[in-house]
Amino acid sequence: MNTRNALLQAKQETNAEQAYKCGLALQFALLDDCLRQTEAGTVLADKLQHQFAPLKHINAQTFVTQGTPFFWMNFCRAIDQLTHGTADLSAIDRHVLMTAFDSYFEYLPLNTRWTLPEGSTLVLPRLGVRVPNSEAFTELHRVSDRTLICSSAQSSILIHLDHISPAFQLPTIEIPESESARLLLSSDPSLFEQDYRDSIDLNQPDVASLATMIGKALTVIQHVAPEIAASIEQQIHWYVPLHTPEVGVVHNSHTSSNLNGVIFLSEANNEIDLAEAIIHEFCHTELFILMDTQDVIHEQLGETFYSPWRSDPRPLYGLFHALYVFAEVANFYAKAEAVCSNLAQLRERRSEIYYQVKLGLAQVPSDHLAEIGHQIVQAIDADLEYHQQDLNLSTRRLPDWVDDHLQTWHRENPQLTARFRTLQEPTAMLV
Repeated sequence: MNTRNALLQAKQETNAEQAYKCGLALQFALLDDCLRQTEAGTVLADKLQHQFAPLKHINAQTFVTQGTPFFWMNFCRAIDQLTHGTADLSAIDRHVLMTAFDSYFEYLPLNTRWTLPEGSTLVLPRLGVRVPNSEAFTELHRVSDRTLICSSAQSSILIHLDHISPAFQLPTIEIPESESARLLLSSDPSLFEQDYRDSIDLNQPDVASLATMIGKALTVIQHVAPEIAASIEQQIHWYVPLHTPEVGVVHNSHTSSNLNGVIFLSEANNEIDLAEAIIHEFCHTELFILMDTQDVIHEQLGETFYSPWRSDPRPLYGLFHALYVFAEVANFYAKAEAVCSNLAQLRERRSEIYYQVKLGLAQVPSDHLAEIGHQIVQAIDADLEYHQQDLNLSTRRLPDWVDDHLQTWHRENPQLTARFRTLQEPTAMLV
């Protein structure tokens, strides 16, 4: 299959991974600049600079790599808030320092003490620590390689990382078949942006079953596509449970470009469906990195297009993401047919995706693609041709369910009907 190979080749040729890491390092420096725009921010910038001083011996590569997704998310959020004038400097201070202490604990000299403002609950995800009702705790102290102290003016808590008291354990569940991934049962504001917190479900009756199914889904991916499984194991360390009102009807898993390494997962009927969701969200993560560092598309402000997966018009960025990830899901199902028993179900799902990607790809204007975008689109087109021949599909007439979705979209978006391209018209594929 060609689609993911085209993306990986583009990432390698443009050194996109390294550019992404450099971008994070620049964001770290940018936060200091943003803070120094005001007198109060300058005080905080001096404080952060002082408390980060013990980490100056770490090279930039290690600093970027060791930062958890939650640490970098807080930097992105802080810069955004400062840019828009909505920043809560106290929350920025506490969240950044908490997640930094958690990320770089092993690199801090013994007896390092970090002072925090009063604020939110203490949460240290990598260390696996959560101290409830800890808003007044204002000091984190690295005592030894495996112990730390959380202190307030009234009390101190000594935590041994090798045997954390249940009262101070961050609720997580190990994912079977993964060496490092965990299901994270928290919606703390220091870890997630508000939009994502609202969708997290901490009250599922049996979250252990979800963790088990994730493990089974990862095993399926390992059998079907070991190269993707290896990348998932390397890059995805956190899964987060989502509200799933209609299991098996609507699947609403998602990822955030500010939380690289985290997948928010809906419940699913079985491990095959969950494997699709994991592949889908992981491909978003890979494409985020490429599109954050390289020109892939030339998007025009306010311009929207038909998407076979949505009832609302979509910007080109969202449509391109959908085309890439669903093309990879179709390729995954094609490989799965060799090792899975439910052949009819797999082929039916692949046929559905084929028609959606084929019709969606027709909407992408060729002149809106950069060179890398052309390469990826051509790879998707080649894979679609394989699926069409392998499944003996026709493009002369769309399936009824595809046409129904399209006609409903036309009725609801008449102003965009003239822009819609049928499969018989010139498309971005023909370049």
